[in-house]
Amino acid sequence: MRRLLLNLVWAVMPDAEKVLAWSEWRRAHQYRARASHYKWRKAKPPDT
Repeated sequence: MRRLLLNLVWAVMPDAEKVLAWSEWRRAHQYRARASHYKWRKAKPPDT
């Protein structure tokens, strides 16, 4: 069952470069979203 699902979902494995680029973009987006969240509320993040 697992092989069937993998073949259906990932007929072609994604490029490692694309996966890493997505990961870098996602982390940067999370950082910007978190900063915006605290800026919007005029609050201080707990780690600073």
